[in-house]
Amino acid sequence: LRTVSARLRGSQPGPEASIRKVLADEHGQHVMNLARDLIGPAAMLSGSVGSMGSAGSGGLDDPSWRYGFLFAPALTVGGGTGEVQRNIIAERGLGLPHDTDAHAGLTWSEAQRGG
Repeated sequence: LRTVSARLRGSQPGPEASIRKVLADEHGQHVMNLARDLIGPAAMLSGSVGSMGSAGSGGLDDPSWRYGFLFAPALTVGGGTGEVQRNIIAERGLGLPHDTDAHAGLTWSEAQRGG
């Protein structure tokens, strides 16, 4: 809600956006792995129909689960990896020091203050 509220006010979202991304992406991968395990070997076959109902029914045999499983790892890369997001949380949310900028020789907080 904070992220949406910030965007509606026209400001940039804070570190809570990074927290949401880390939690949601990792949770999504766990859900997709569970779905793959429940579907069984058919989870690796695009377009196959399992024994739990008809394709498109929204059940575990729905092809969207298979595509979701295959796409889930991409979510942790797009928009910044979990490690990058954790660095943002540590630096901007917790105020921990940043690695020195190799070009300017300044930490993130020093660069934000203008040196």
